[in-house]
Formats: sequence, structure tokens, C-alpha cells
Amino acid sequence: TQQNCPVDCINPVFAYVQHTDSVAPSELKIIFCGSIDCSLNNIFRTIEALPYPDYIPSLSIARGSDSFFIVSYDKFFEQTFQSSIYVAHCKTFDCLTPTITPVDTQSFQASGPSLAIGSDNLPIVSYSFWDVNNVGGLKILHCGNLDCTSGNTITTVDSVTPSYGSPFTRSSLAIGSDGLPVVSYYDSNNYKLKILHCGNLDCTSGNKITVVDPNSQNGLGSSLAIGSDGLPVVSYYSQAYPHYDLKILHCGNLDCTSGNKITVVDNGDLVTGAHYYHSLIINYPGGLPLLSYHLASSYSAVPLKILQCGNLDCTSGNKITVVDPGSSYTYYSSIAIGSDDLPLIPYVKSFGAAGKWVNVLHCGNAACTSGNTITSGVVDTKYLNDVGVADTYF
Repeated sequence: TQQNCPVDCINPVFAYVQHTDSVAPSELKIIFCGSIDCSLNNIFRTIEALPYPDYIPSLSIARGSDSFFIVSYDKFFEQTFQSSIYVAHCKTFDCLTPTITPVDTQSFQASGPSLAIGSDNLPIVSYSFWDVNNVGGLKILHCGNLDCTSGNTITTVDSVTPSYGSPFTRSSLAIGSDGLPVVSYYDSNNYKLKILHCGNLDCTSGNKITVVDPNSQNGLGSSLAIGSDGLPVVSYYSQAYPHYDLKILHCGNLDCTSGNKITVVDNGDLVTGAHYYHSLIINYPGGLPLLSYHLASSYSAVPLKILQCGNLDCTSGNKITVVDPGSSYTYYSSIAIGSDDLPLIPYVKSFGAAGKWVNVLHCGNAACTSGNTITSGVVDTKYLNDVGVADTYF
């Protein structure tokens, strides 16, 4: 109910990591915004201090079936050079006393989690790994309860022998229209974008893995959503010298094995390049892909852009708007549709010597082409060096 929320149940909630200097620990935090644009009465909660000051983990947040928030993230330990996957489950609306559980400490390095709530109302997490036997790949965690403290199933769904380190970068997971996990991920050992469609909730059998873009260097920083037609839609970067291409894949079936359409929707300079983390959703009630991303045409700045596709394939009628041109760099955007049916995007922006802050863009219309407002410095400390923004929820 409304009175149980720390601020307001209809306002944004997102997770981030705050890093102040090379000595103090980084901190995993949740912000409960006090307004739709996060401009006032925000409440900040520290989930935990992280053990290595200079490490900025990957994060993913979702609202559990109990209405409390769940965050998955990776934690790096300098002494052993090991990284592990953790899950924090808030036990109250204000998240004062979360349950924190290490869910995979067996992999030598585990990173890049993506979290969704399964059709059985339990958390499912995809993440990359690399073990001491020099085997790496993609794992799926299906939790046995909301805390992920017991009854968990961890399945290796794809593996290779990498030349060095984890062969797969951060994945993106969604629950398909059939109630089963669908994951996009980049196989950096073979330079390919892959789609996993699980055969059951544990992903233990009946899985199908498809290389959806056979060209080399395709699949960096993918973000996956389920389209209004019930089929996967994926945004990703490809290196096409001398520039980066931003592509949209619209699958022809749930396995993405046939009928796929791939469209280049934007491109930028290869040297200054793209900041790989971007965010794709399906913009309801319109039902079309909406993407926040960072793509540069010069070394001087990397702007924040919004793409509103004109159809599910993004082949025509697209609108691209530079919503924060700035004179510096933007990073780590995450997009969601607010309670007012308008997009909202928290993102990181560099302010030079003052550090990097979290800004929040509140769009003035569905395509963010006009009437936008930016709340600057939502994470309010000018000594902030690095921030990693995770998914946004309302």
C-alpha cells in the first residue's frame, strides 16, 4: 500500500554503485525517488560496502513477487582476484535490513548478472563465468526462494575454452512469452552475438542457442526485451571499421532461428566509440522498441541518445534524439516507463574534475523529442568518481 513505501510507490527506484576515492570502499545503494523526476525528497539506502574500492560491479534490479526489491551484482575480492555473484533481497519497502546471499562462489570469476522474476515468481539470473580449469561461459541461476538461500539451481548453458578470462560479456535476460528465460549475450571468444532460449525455468534441458548475427565483432553490450508480438527484440553494437554500428534484431520466433530481421539504426566513431551499456524496453502503450544509448561521432563528447523505433523491426519511421549533448561523456543509462506513461532515464555523466554524477532525464513525450527535463546530480556528491546505474523500476 502507499503508506508502506519509503517515499511514494509510483516514483522511480534504481540501484547504483558509488565510488568516492581509491581508499574508501565502493557502496552498493538503492535510491527511492521522491518525485517522478527524482528532483526532491529522495531516500538513499546503502545495501553494503564492497570489498575493493576501485571495482565497479554490474548490477540488475527487479521487484520481487513480495513487492520488495531484489538486486543481483558481482563482488570482487582483491586478495584472491576472485569475483562472485551475490543477491540482495530487501525485507521491507525501505530496504533497511536486506538479506545478502552469495549464490556462486565456486567460479573463479563470475560477473555481469542480469536479473528477472520467473513465471514461478522466483528470481532468475544470467551471468558469465571463468573457472580455474580455464573453462568459461554463461550460467543461469534459478533461485529456490526469494532470498536465493536454498533450493537454487545453477546451470552452465554455454561454455568454451577461452584464450584469457571470461569469454562472455554481460548478458541480458527477459522472460519470454512462453514463460521461459531468453538471454542475449556476446561470445567474445568467437566474436558473435548469441541468443539462448531455455527449455525450462532451470535451463537444464531443451535449451536452444542461436548465433543470430554471423558477422565478426557483433553483439557488444546487448540489451533484450520481449516485443509486443511476443518475440525477442535485441539492441547491440558491432565494430564495423571505421565506426561502431548500433543494430536492432527482431527475432522471427522465440528461438531466433528463422525470420530474423537486423537493422542498423545508428553509427559512431570507432576510436571514441560507444559506451557498451545501453537499455532497451518496449514502450507501452505504443508497443515499439525504445532505446537509450551512448554513441559518439567525435572524441570530445559521448552524448545520451534516445531511439524510438517506427515499427518492431526498426526499419522505418525511427526517431533519434540527442537528449543530453553536453561537452563531456555519458555512461550506463537505464530506461523505464514512468507512472505518467513517459520515459525516464537515469544515467552517469562526467563533470571533469568534479567527478561523475547520476543525472535523471524525464521525457516530455513518448519519444523524448521535446519537453524533456534533466535533474542533475541526483547522487549528490561532487567527489563521486564512478557510478554504475542498474535497471529502473516503478
